[in-house]
Amino acid sequence: MLEHLRQLNDTLIQLLARRRRLRAERRVRLGQLKNTATFILSFVLTALAAVLACHSWQSIR
Repeated sequence: MLEHLRQLNDTLIQLLARRRRLRAERRVRLGQLKNTATFILSFVLTALAAVLACHSWQSIR
């Protein structure tokens, strides 16, 4: 009986550790996704600003 409880306890500890690890991995992936989205958005806005500046420059001339 005592050995069975020890095995259950070990299994529970392993499951909790796995859960913590998966949560940490998910946080890392979410952070990477946010970084990628921020990079893409900044690239698009920079390109848009360049196009608008070029268009404004041509209409001044």
